[in-house]
Amino acid sequence: MAMPAPAAAYSAGFGWAGSDSSQQLYRNSSLGSKDKDKKRVCSVLLIATSTLVVMAVLAIAATAAYLGVMTNHSDGDKYEIQFDSSLRVIEGDQFNPALNDRLSPLFQKKSELYRRWIDAVYKKSPLSDSFRRSSVERFDNGSLIVHFRLFFDRRKIPS
Repeated sequence: MAMPAPAAAYSAGFGWAGSDSSQQLYRNSSLGSKDKDKKRVCSVLLIATSTLVVMAVLAIAATAAYLGVMTNHSDGDKYEIQFDSSLRVIEGDQFNPALNDRLSPLFQKKSELYRRWIDAVYKKSPLSDSFRRSSVERFDNGSLIVHFRLFFDRRKIPS
């Protein structure tokens, strides 16, 4: 039968009270408390930062939506200027009484044809930057008279 080892061997290997290893254990537990505090602070900072980022994104989205509504508002047309004009077709087309009815297929076809021609002329003119669109309003007799409206952006009309 073997004899038990002296008490000094037990205290060094198993950490009896008052030994260096028990003091180390105590220090580790106090460091754990500091680590927990650091984790709490980091968690609070992470939550605060995340909240600020979400609020910033929402503020940017709200600003973009506001500006989008404002620029698409009917007040955006306040910079639009219009001119009523007419041209007489001397050769190649004639007036037809069906052109008096804006809903007739003939009116629709001819107004689209002349609108495209007018648009093409103005898109190749010195006013092309300010030109927005045209619309054919009506036709009159006299060979063929085309009454149309031109729309320009007044901010872009050359001086």
